[in-house]
Amino acid sequence: MWKIGDGTQVNICSDNWVPGGGPLIYSHFLFDELSLSKVSMLINHDGHCWRRDLIELVFNPSTTTSILSIPLSMHGGSDVFYWPGTSDGQYTSKEGYGFLRKLLARDEASSSTTVILAPKFWKKLWASRALPRCKETCWRAISGYLPLKERLFRRRVDVDPSCSFCAAELEDEDHLFLHCPAAKQVWFASQLAVRVDLFSSFKEFWLAAVELDDDDAIATIQATVYALWEARNNICFKQREFVVAGVLRRVSNSMEEAIVRDRDRGPMAALPAKWQKPALGTIKCNFDASFHDRGPSGLGMVARNSDGEVMAAVCSFPITTLSPLLAEVMSMRWTMQLAIDLGFRRVCFETDCLQLFNHWRASREGRSYLSSIIHDCRLLLSAFDSVSVYFVRRTGNTVADFLARNAETYANLVWVEEVPVAAFHLVFSDVMTQLPVGA
Repeated sequence: MWKIGDGTQVNICSDNWVPGGGPLIYSHFLFDELSLSKVSMLINHDGHCWRRDLIELVFNPSTTTSILSIPLSMHGGSDVFYWPGTSDGQYTSKEGYGFLRKLLARDEASSSTTVILAPKFWKKLWASRALPRCKETCWRAISGYLPLKERLFRRRVDVDPSCSFCAAELEDEDHLFLHCPAAKQVWFASQLAVRVDLFSSFKEFWLAAVELDDDDAIATIQATVYALWEARNNICFKQREFVVAGVLRRVSNSMEEAIVRDRDRGPMAALPAKWQKPALGTIKCNFDASFHDRGPSGLGMVARNSDGEVMAAVCSFPITTLSPLLAEVMSMRWTMQLAIDLGFRRVCFETDCLQLFNHWRASREGRSYLSSIIHDCRLLLSAFDSVSVYFVRRTGNTVADFLARNAETYANLVWVEEVPVAAFHLVFSDVMTQLPVGA
């Protein structure tokens, strides 16, 4: 779809540019009377913002909200096509394939026979201590994304649909991971000693495992699923024999590898859990954004000096945006502009959004709205004598988080050398953690 730059190339009615993909609903009489044609006519180019009054006059509330949620670059730029399925807006064949798989999954989920898992079950899957490859394989098995022979045969791929282990029945998730005699041996001989014949489907087995609320058992199950899948592929593509002891050894190795990974995990574990004072002469600006699917969002920023004293605090409400990540990057641009207006020249910016920090650190150009706003932020850097951007834990960003979440209450208020009374304890707590023991 079109990403709006200056809007001169995009036709309001005939081009695909409004998020959501729904039809534009507008007043035909006003539309024709005002001779509206290009999106540029809906933009105030002096302030690089939407002409809200005009948009609200012409379009219905739903379309108005969608249009106003599109973030405009401060520097305009050309209209370009982008792929909305990725954060950088770049299309690849992999992304196209993923998009088609999501459509297929949605169609399958709409059938009455499909069991929809609650979010907590997916959260347990991804939060486990297992290796990422084990978690992904388990997720693909539950979601029906593995290229099993029965599925390939049903899609008219020339392949024998029988099980790779026993060749006695069709190879699907339920048989390969549960009902096959080879899989039963593995589960019963494992440290879990599971009698899987008590379950009718692999999904039912996973639901029962999550209900146990045993993190070690969940990680072991994921490692076992991966080991079975690997053994199946070794039979299909490397003509190796199936050996139960070999599969169990692979499970054990995966669990040991996960333990070593957790023990040696990088700098994320070493991040401070509390706010830290900036260097002498530097102002630290913490910022955050709140995001609401069905309503306006808010931004919050607090600036403090090397003594921990508050220089300024600001809330902005309302803002409309397309996603939580876009809200975060808009908060970053807004904070940088505030720092310039406040006369700060040596600044440290901190965010608790890891996705934003990774995009900032990647320094690669993209075609998305996210890339455009990050580009705006990079252009603002020239206004500072010294600038740095860091990622912190949420517990090191509590004041900005409070301001963002309560932006509606303190809509567009500015505090100089203070914060709202309700946030006093958060500032006090940040300062007290900097004092030596016994002070």
